Amino acid sequence: MGLALTKKFADTDMQFVITDRHAETHSERYNAQAWAQAITHRMISNLQGKGTALPWQLINPDGTPVSNARGGDCRANATGIAAAAHFITGKKYSDLLTRGPLKIVWQSQQVLKALRMNSSSLHMALVTAAVGDSWRGWLGNKRTRQAIAETATYEAGSFMGIKYKENNYGWENFYSYLLVALHRKKPIHFINSMEILVSAPDDGPFYHNRSDMGSGGWAASRRFIDNPGRQVNGSDVFPGNYNGLDYMLFYNLFLIADSEGNKYRSWYTDAPMIKSSN
Repeated sequence: MGLALTKKFADTDMQFVITDRHAETHSERYNAQAWAQAITHRMISNLQGKGTALPWQLINPDGTPVSNARGGDCRANATGIAAAAHFITGKKYSDLLTRGPLKIVWQSQQVLKALRMNSSSLHMALVTAAVGDSWRGWLGNKRTRQAIAETATYEAGSFMGIKYKENNYGWENFYSYLLVALHRKKPIHFINSMEILVSAPDDGPFYHNRSDMGSGGWAASRRFIDNPGRQVNGSDVFPGNYNGLDYMLFYNLFLIADSEGNKYRSWYTDAPMIKSSN
């Protein structure tokens, strides 16, 4: 997602400088957009596993596969990952697997809840689909937007006896905005987006303990990745004051992709992504 946003919104003349800490006089300039494309190409070329027996599975430096508990097996999302990488670099990464059996698995994630075991696997499917705009109907027509709406609303689980649906806390909004912003689709409108933005604590998302935490779903460190239980009730495993990047990105996507968003540009007129979207 970060590489795709850089490719889309960083101006081609936007550069950053890397200085060698061992040689203070040596530094190099990099074009941010081109660098994002180069990183993506290296990552996906390696993930394809050309010349190895484990295509679309991450490999440790010693040659052993990365545990799937750490997200090592990418085959279920491979077709979507190839499409996302193509969007970023313009290069094609599809192969016999992503055009064949893995394509069936990827497209099935639009409708089969059994393939979305938890909020992490749901997040990975949604962000991959949004970046590559790669979910299709039976006739090949694009239906990523519709599929995100359907997928992000399933009951993700329960917490303390209460069942939650992801879209109640912004998942449908966030990933739909991401799709629209990246692919210049027709702006959409979610009536509860303003409620989500306004409900954010003035000092940013936080969770200290059960009696001291952000309200309105802002008790999580990563609102649009964490499950609804952690959004609302926080986590004793990872308490603290969080950086609020999820708020800032959601706000900018709201201005870019929501049909009502333009009315609120005066909130923060100097936000970088707002300038890039003009």
